[in-house]
Amino acid sequence: MILNVSIWQPDLYFEGFKHFSCLYQESYNRFTQWVAFGGDGVISKNGRDEQRKCIKYNHLVSSLVIVHNVNAMTKVLAQLKAEGKEFTREALAALAPYRTEHINRFGDYTLNLERKPGPLLLGSAITGKTV
Repeated sequence: MILNVSIWQPDLYFEGFKHFSCLYQESYNRFTQWVAFGGDGVISKNGRDEQRKCIKYNHLVSSLVIVHNVNAMTKVLAQLKAEGKEFTREALAALAPYRTEHINRFGDYTLNLERKPGPLLLGSAITGKTV
């Protein structure tokens, strides 16, 4: 396939980029709504400050779940890489941290406050680059 640069239309490129950005933002919004279970996403507080607190708390919890998901996905990808598997940039770009299947929102959890968390890999185990 020969790419004819003279017919490249930047407007189509940016339209595709805007479409991708909107899809990514919609995925994040669906994820945060899932995290904010109960009340169908309706904030029952009438005060503006209380509403802001609810939104900030929801974004904080969403961010924590995303960090957990990214760390778990990175561990699995590092294990697969150690077994000799190769990943393309496209395959890694298609991954999203908005997984919810493994989260038990209504479960009974026992906290072990003596347990020390392991290190966050944050992609360095896959790419070989330090973050």
